[in-house]
Amino acid sequence: GGFIYLRYFNPVIVNPTTLFVSHAPPTKTTRRNLVLVAKVLQNLSNGKMFGQKESFMIKCNAFITKSMQPMQSYFREIVNVDDLDHVFGGDRELDSCGGC
Repeated sequence: GGFIYLRYFNPVIVNPTTLFVSHAPPTKTTRRNLVLVAKVLQNLSNGKMFGQKESFMIKCNAFITKSMQPMQSYFREIVNVDDLDHVFGGDRELDSCGGC
């Protein structure tokens, strides 16, 4: 889950103008708030609590604990796809050429 979040969700949260979610760049305060939201979601997607390193964020641990199971279920669901060989018939192609 952490990889999916870091590569797909985090960039849009931290910089919403990247994918035209917002036309105007966020203010300094808004950008800081978005970075903090991204930190919470990153820890949530990694199943990690805040510690003394970022003690001001420890109060978010209750949210992380409460949301961990739904987040893990979400990530499992988005990676649960059919086997591509079955969908595209890759096995049939290999069988027809005798294993090439």
